[in-house]
Amino acid sequence: MKKIYFFLRGVLLIIGCILLIGGCKEETIAEARYLTVSSPSGESVTVSGEGGTFEISVQTNLQWTVKAESDGSVVKWITFSQSSGIGDGTVTATVLKGTYDSRIAVVSVMSKDEQLVHSFNVKQESSGEAPEAEGYAIPAYSIFQNIDDRDVTLGIANAEVNGGTCKFEGGATITMSGAASEVTFVSTNYYQVNAQFTGWGAEDAKDIVVKVPVKEDLSGDLRMFWGWTSSVASSWKVYAGIDGENWTDTGTTMGFTKSARFNRTIFFSVPGTVPAGGSLYLRLVPETTLSAGDNVQFCTGFFLTRSKPDEVTPPSGDKILYYCDFNNVTTGCPYNMPLGYLRSSSEAFDASAFGYDGISKSGTVVGEWGSVRIGSGSGEAALVFPPLSEEKLGNGTADVKVSFKAVLYQSADYLNDKEGKASCNIAVSIAEGEGTVENGEITDLSNWTDFEERSVVIKGANKDTRIRIGISGGSGDRRFYLDDVVVEAISDITIPSETNKTLTEILSGEDGTISESVKTTVTVLSDPNGANLPVNAVIVTDGTSYAALNFSSATSLTSGTKVTLSLKGAVLDKKASSLSVSPEMISEKEDGISPAPKTVTVAQLPSLEYHFVEVKNIQAAESFVGKTFSGEVLMENAEKETFGMNIYPSASFAGGVIPEYSGSVKGIVIGGKLCPRTAEDINLVLDRMGSGEVKLFKPVFCTYEFTDGSTTPQIKNATISGQTVSFTNGGSIERVGGSEGEMAFAQGKASTPYNVYLYSTGWNVDGTYWQLSCPATEEISGKVAVTFSLNSSVKEVQQVWNIFWSNDGESWNPTEYTWNKANNTDALATEAKNTFTAQNTTSNGITRTEFTVPSGKKIAAGKNLYIKIVPTKTLTGAATKVQLGFGFYVAPGDILNMDKPANAVIFNNFSECTAGTDYMLGPEVRYFGNVTTPAYSKEGWTVVSGFSRTGYAMFGGAKTGDHGITTPEIGTLGGKSEVTVSFKCCLYMPSSYVGAKDDICVKVATGEGTVGELVWDSAPESDYYGWHTATVKVSGVSSATRIFIGAGAGKAEGDRRFFLDDIVVK
Repeated sequence: MKKIYFFLRGVLLIIGCILLIGGCKEETIAEARYLTVSSPSGESVTVSGEGGTFEISVQTNLQWTVKAESDGSVVKWITFSQSSGIGDGTVTATVLKGTYDSRIAVVSVMSKDEQLVHSFNVKQESSGEAPEAEGYAIPAYSIFQNIDDRDVTLGIANAEVNGGTCKFEGGATITMSGAASEVTFVSTNYYQVNAQFTGWGAEDAKDIVVKVPVKEDLSGDLRMFWGWTSSVASSWKVYAGIDGENWTDTGTTMGFTKSARFNRTIFFSVPGTVPAGGSLYLRLVPETTLSAGDNVQFCTGFFLTRSKPDEVTPPSGDKILYYCDFNNVTTGCPYNMPLGYLRSSSEAFDASAFGYDGISKSGTVVGEWGSVRIGSGSGEAALVFPPLSEEKLGNGTADVKVSFKAVLYQSADYLNDKEGKASCNIAVSIAEGEGTVENGEITDLSNWTDFEERSVVIKGANKDTRIRIGISGGSGDRRFYLDDVVVEAISDITIPSETNKTLTEILSGEDGTISESVKTTVTVLSDPNGANLPVNAVIVTDGTSYAALNFSSATSLTSGTKVTLSLKGAVLDKKASSLSVSPEMISEKEDGISPAPKTVTVAQLPSLEYHFVEVKNIQAAESFVGKTFSGEVLMENAEKETFGMNIYPSASFAGGVIPEYSGSVKGIVIGGKLCPRTAEDINLVLDRMGSGEVKLFKPVFCTYEFTDGSTTPQIKNATISGQTVSFTNGGSIERVGGSEGEMAFAQGKASTPYNVYLYSTGWNVDGTYWQLSCPATEEISGKVAVTFSLNSSVKEVQQVWNIFWSNDGESWNPTEYTWNKANNTDALATEAKNTFTAQNTTSNGITRTEFTVPSGKKIAAGKNLYIKIVPTKTLTGAATKVQLGFGFYVAPGDILNMDKPANAVIFNNFSECTAGTDYMLGPEVRYFGNVTTPAYSKEGWTVVSGFSRTGYAMFGGAKTGDHGITTPEIGTLGGKSEVTVSFKCCLYMPSSYVGAKDDICVKVATGEGTVGELVWDSAPESDYYGWHTATVKVSGVSSATRIFIGAGAGKAEGDRRFFLDDIVVK
């Protein structure tokens, strides 16, 4: 009862209070609520894709808020200068830069109780920029990062795990298949975080798939650098894909070993193209059976790159002596990227494997993706770079600047960036060669994050200088990274003074090492292609002597190469006429024309050591026929004089069968034996010889015989029908192919009626050519020479033409040697082979081409020899005239020279002369004899107005005398004071048919002596196309006597040109 009483009393008291308060309240009238909002364009605002601002005016007597929403969610791309207020106010709205797609939001201004609301649309137009795909750009990487390195239990900041999948914040995932698969993070220590995959042993636990989303199209060759280990040794096949379903074998198998913390590198090609926004997939399939208790760990993270670092443009110019950018290094990872413990890779740098031949190392050097890391935690190390550019320095010296980029190492196993830093100095020094380093120790390198450039100056570096860059002292960690090494000359190159010497002077020196600074320039005679040489031998000449170079890079010097050798340090062997040299001694090298051989006799070979010669009209001795080319092969001439031909076991043609045929052999004389350079030097294709002299076939002339005194060409021995000229001896000239055109004879000016030529038009069709044919009066075989004159004043005719020969007019063979005004030396004619350039006049156009008709293709008497002359480019003008001057003729190609008599003290058979046409064939040569040939010269002889011909020389001009040749000094005569001089001479018959006059004489040019009467075997003016032999005695001579032979007797005026051969003084 007591409780009820108190309850009622309380209720009454509360009611009374309420009534009392109500009775005291004053009566008020409420103010009307309003909210008015205005925007720039009423109910809708449009903003460009670039973004912008607009103002919202609010008139109200209420508390209000403003917001922007889309699909019920607040948007972040519109912000406001204030989000709420009381009473009137102005709000500035800011619209951020837009996206590729346009977008709309609703802006609402409302009273606090949301009873009054004013809304309008804000539309933003497209920015016009395509949206950036999500994912990684290449190079791509993700590295596990702790939330707190000091408390690894807090977990990983940038990755999460869910079942059998580990996902990085960047979007990459590593997923193990299988319902029971599970991935957890494990930490060996704070800097080595691994994702551990378990659940193996189940049937559906088949693989691990790594997925890397990419921002841009991805294709081509890539490299993945990552860390893997497993609780048991295991082997894994790696596949690549672009859709997660179809897989291509990368050809890589990775081996995981227990507790092997470090990294694996795989190179692979993307099987197609991953589009921007797509993903690259790598699938790892175990080849090893894993059990339920096993685990596999993905260590630290991954680094995906192209297959090699991006190429950079190397520095260039004459001053750059060496450059190494290490961009071939495809192991490891770059130091200047945040790759954590991946940077602790330790794959040794193999310079040769990466293409950096010549770099050597000491200590620990590791390849690190486009750079190298030098040193270790406690040991010193260095790289030594190759010698500087020999091509640019030669034998000179220069001051150089060595520039490079470097960064000191900081280990990943430290908790802050002030710990674990390398503290070494870097030293630049000379490992080999010359040079003085200035301030070579780098002590100011205090960076641990990115590369900085440093440089050091070396005074007086040379081509042998090898530069060492390495660690200099320090304590604790002594590792640093090195990149972009450049050695640049900063001064002019100083060439030490060297004395030029001839090979003769050098070979006359003392045996042993050459200590003086001398150089010589030589031409290579040997040919490494045939390999028929002593090991490491090169045969050379400078024109004064011949020698063998013992040279480790002998195969790099081909025939004709011109080489300047700096011989300080070379070793001379006088007895062997050899020099042992090194490749560095070559200061200059220039490609050149392979020298022509000197034609010699069998008897001359022993005295011609290291000469390049040709012996003609020889064959293998009967006992060697049918055997193989190996060792010494006995060769013989028609007189049964023998010599040895040597084939080294290394020769590319060793083992071939020795033919029974005769012919010629070219080669180098080594040890008194002839050593062919190549198989082509052995030209044994003619019938086997008996005894006696070589028989030459009779020449065949198809030259135009014109009527003297006529002003128009009246050819007596040939007629034209259509496009064919037919000679009375059965020969012909035919224009084969072509369009309709004209063929006719024409004649030069009235003053040169002998300049008769044939011309033809209609050459504007592919495949048009001249065909010359002539019947053999005797069997034709062996060396053959065909002479003609092809010319035109039209430029397009003055092109390169090709020449071929045939014994049947169907099977064509290229000729072997072609001489004309352009190819006017033996070397050039040999190089030209079957080509020549047509000239502008009939005399300039005279061309002689030579070839060998082998025994199997000999041309019997009465059968035809065919010649085809073809332009390399079809002529364009139908009316263009192509001319053949004077006709053509066929003659033996061999030049037979007299052998030196045993008792001769001076001898000249003019064997060096191989140019032009053979005037001595007879009057049928006609205008072909009017040919310009190179000047003749011979060491020791003085020549005035002399010119080479085929095995002899021509001297003089039409109106001058005192031209001819002077012998060398006679030398010791063994007590005798009288000599007999003999020579062969022929006066010249010019085209005008007014023969040269006999003005031939013999005089003592210098020294003592009295010349007797000149006796001829026949008068020189009796036959202008045959040799006449002259003999004269000279008494009272001394060793210094030199004898002149030539025109200068003063007996005649007018043309005094003549030919000379076979000078003998005995």
